[in-house]
Amino acid sequence: MLPFTRTPPDARIDPYLIPFVLVFAGMTITGSSLPAIAQNQGSVGRQGDWEINITPQDIPKKRELVPHAIIGDSIPKSLTGKAGDRIRGEALIADPDEGNCLACHSIPIPEEPFHGTIGPDLRGIASRMSIGQIRLRLVNPKIVNSKSMMPSYYINSGRHRVRADVRGRPILEAQDIEDILAFLKTMTH
Repeated sequence: MLPFTRTPPDARIDPYLIPFVLVFAGMTITGSSLPAIAQNQGSVGRQGDWEINITPQDIPKKRELVPHAIIGDSIPKSLTGKAGDRIRGEALIADPDEGNCLACHSIPIPEEPFHGTIGPDLRGIASRMSIGQIRLRLVNPKIVNSKSMMPSYYINSGRHRVRADVRGRPILEAQDIEDILAFLKTMTH
């Protein structure tokens, strides 16, 4: 029996699995509600509505990519058919565990103190490129520039030096791409 008294600090929630999966240190905790974890602190095993499983079947499955058409140097149509959420997009850009765009780009997010300089400054990006052109660069910038250092955020294979938790699946989901685009399309100056 492995005791635990709180959610480990290196845990992450995978919101795409229902009811939920919490992954940390090679173990997977599944359950039907997060409060159950807090209420049922204890040892490994079934208790209430949570259970710890460490079997390979519980590791998140490879996610299928949404089919998309590349026309010229862009993906003109939304990957989801839904509008993106600008506020969520800004959060994804700033989150080092998600888009991590600030590691390489300067972006007008004043509350974030550190911005990279390796990639182009994204101020005014929406006045220099169409949303379809930006979408392609998020999905797979290697199509436009094979030597690009920018990661391909929406492919399942062909990436190098990839974190274990995103091997064989896209770094970002289709809706994440659309949310980031909703924020970037406000960058006209």
